Amino acid sequence: MDTKGLELSINTIIILVMVLVALVVIVTFFLGGFSNLTDSVKRIFFGTTSGYDRTLAIQNCDSFCEQLKSLNLGTTEDINKRASESAYCKSSFNIDTDNDGNADTLFYCIETAIPPIVQQENTNTPSHLDVECNIGATTITC
Repeated sequence: MDTKGLELSINTIIILVMVLVALVVIVTFFLGGFSNLTDSVKRIFFGTTSGYDRTLAIQNCDSFCEQLKSLNLGTTEDINKRASESAYCKSSFNIDTDNDGNADTLFYCIETAIPPIVQQENTNTPSHLDVECNIGATTITC
């Protein structure tokens, strides 16, 4: 079977694709598009390395609440006692609120979870994500 013509066309196509890619890269370089390209790549692949994404933190708080709901905790007093020791009340999330690439604010699931010592020592005032957790008629307070 004679395949020389087929090999030539596949090789030609591969070379043309490589030339086009090189041409696009060169044009992008001279037009200054690499800075925008690098920023986009950093945002896509490294956007949350400096802290939690707010949406992810809220989902974690919801998950911590669901874990509390799955426990049979008893009375309101027992519920709040166990909740105060749970991830729902103890977890904090560093979140980049001004999109500068640095996590600048410490967030808790709810306002009552912010420890008083953190409120005094932290230069950036801690905040809360306002994720309420209700077990029956009881609203969790930490």
